[in-house]
Amino acid sequence: MPFLKNTWYAALWLQDLPEDKPFGRVIAGESIVFWRTVDGTVAANEDVCPHRRAKLSVGGVRDGKLTCLYHGLGFGGDGKCAVNPHGPVVDSLNIRSYPVEVQDDMIWVWTGAAELADVALIPQVLAFTRTLPETGFVRGSTYAKASHKLFEDNILDPGHADFLHPYLGSGALSRSKRMIEEGENSLKLNMFQANWRTPAVMVGEFPSPDIMTDQWAEVDWNPNGAMLIRTGATPTGRPESEGIDTWTAHIFTAETETTTHYLYASGQTYKTDDASFNEGMRQGLRYAFEAEDLPMVESQQANLGDRDLMESRPALFAIDTASVRARRLFDRLVAAENAEKVPESA
Repeated sequence: MPFLKNTWYAALWLQDLPEDKPFGRVIAGESIVFWRTVDGTVAANEDVCPHRRAKLSVGGVRDGKLTCLYHGLGFGGDGKCAVNPHGPVVDSLNIRSYPVEVQDDMIWVWTGAAELADVALIPQVLAFTRTLPETGFVRGSTYAKASHKLFEDNILDPGHADFLHPYLGSGALSRSKRMIEEGENSLKLNMFQANWRTPAVMVGEFPSPDIMTDQWAEVDWNPNGAMLIRTGATPTGRPESEGIDTWTAHIFTAETETTTHYLYASGQTYKTDDASFNEGMRQGLRYAFEAEDLPMVESQQANLGDRDLMESRPALFAIDTASVRARRLFDRLVAAENAEKVPESA
């Protein structure tokens, strides 16, 4: 399967992991069970019992051990079998343990070689939440029947908001100047449009509804599907510091080639202590993601079936440059990783 393995994937929000039972999730084609050890530490193991191949996520946590509901085998967070009601505890009963980290209330899991797992490699797309009160940002998640790549394409073209989310766009971003910075394993898109009418969602934050503004969008893409988009506006000709900013993390964790776990968070520089406003933002974002983006992207997948978008030879415009380059970079990284696994004698 065309997945990166040596990378950190966002698995689920910490608040969504039950306190006393395991939670199963397929990530990049691998079945993983998440659970809390006796001291509350999050553990991640392969979601399969070595005995009859039952899912451990349908079992429970008993006496601090991940326990198979079928025949009672128990495992520690390190994957070692600790309980076998039917005979001796032997190494052949051990299961895989995945490196796991909790950062910014997100559970991140490393699906590749454990010795390569470096916490410093976790994308800092949720860092903005550290400086905001609980009333200054929102978070959520949903499930999508579409490829993570299609969703990444969607975010790498913020100009689609001018059409799909007209209350968020004003026509500026689809016409803006675009610059792309590509690194070894990341890509950044910068967009700017001067002297344009303010998007409806931002109008109330300026002295006059008729004020013209300079608008920007910055998108950071990472090959594990973790993305951050910063958008904002300031009165025409004024420094960005006099305007307003918003940050939205869109994290598209591949389940399979055609299904995705969509996790998101969003915050802003204004009204950060207004719980009512924040609730409105939560509802608005959920509507935009689930009632507008989700059905649109799922309709693409329905038309594509099991094909990748590029296999269908789509018509491409200048606005697609960032997404095409991200796809090519992703393919290169996957190819390089797979090449490293091939024995020299092959």
